[in-house]
Amino acid sequence: KATFGIGYSLTAEAYHNFSWFGIIAIFFIGVIVAQILNCTKNKLSPFRYYVQMSMTYALFTLPRRGIYDLFNYLFYFVFVFWLLRKISIAIDSKKSVTE
Repeated sequence: KATFGIGYSLTAEAYHNFSWFGIIAIFFIGVIVAQILNCTKNKLSPFRYYVQMSMTYALFTLPRRGIYDLFNYLFYFVFVFWLLRKISIAIDSKKSVTE
């Protein structure tokens, strides 16, 4: 018996826990991820490119981490960055109105 974490396959774990519903859920997650990552760099804004690269990193490391870590990473590196960007734009637009 292993005394350490031996890892898992995301699809196998989904099947083990949820039977065929897990496989179907993983398929739809794959479709969503493909839609997010299926853009050419020329059509992307700098922020969308940042989100795409962040998602790529988060999804490549998902099999070695939990789903909680994925959402935690996306919250701190995408949502907080987006929020700070929106606040910065709002402050800049107020400065230009008062000047």
